[in-house]
This record gives sequence, C-alpha cells and structure tokens, in this order.
Amino acid sequence: MTQSPIDPSTPRSQPPLDAFVAQARAALAAGTLEAIVLSANRDASDEPRSVRVRAIGLRGEPALSFVESHATRDVTRNLGVDEGLRAIVAMLDPGRRPS
Repeated sequence: MTQSPIDPSTPRSQPPLDAFVAQARAALAAGTLEAIVLSANRDASDEPRSVRVRAIGLRGEPALSFVESHATRDVTRNLGVDEGLRAIVAMLDPGRRPS
C-alpha cells in the first residue's frame, strides 16, 4: 500500500513532531503502520546507524519493536505504544521534555 507520509488534513498549526506522532498513533490504531525508519549520519561509534520501528503484538497487547542497527550488531527492544512513541520523540528531538 502506498500512502503519502504526510496527511494533508493535518492542521498546520500543530508542530511537525506532534503531527508526526499523532499520525503514527492513528496509523497504529488503524492497523496500517508498517514501519518507521529513523537514520542520520552520526559520528559517535556507540550511536545506532538507523532504528527500524514496527508494530507488533506482545502478550496480546499492541507494542512497538525497535531494531537499532549499530556498526557491529543489532539491538532489539520492545516497548508499549505510549513508551515507544515517547522514545521516538526523544530520538528525533533529544532536548524535548517528555509529555
């Protein structure tokens, strides 16, 4: 399924990161979220090169699976939806206070 990454119906007054989280939450609720991939050039060797996030079911509850790709290994961690979305926000905007 191809879908625009930005929903044109999202209000423009909402900060972009908040709009992204709202759209991710809506996609999770609708069962249409396939994956979120975060990547950036990083100088620090202990930082992941990329992080792939996908929706999973864990003990009958919705959750997010994070796979952090480092230079020599991959690290997987599973978080609840709210905690996972907060982790994504922290990766995208490290200086932001959690909500």
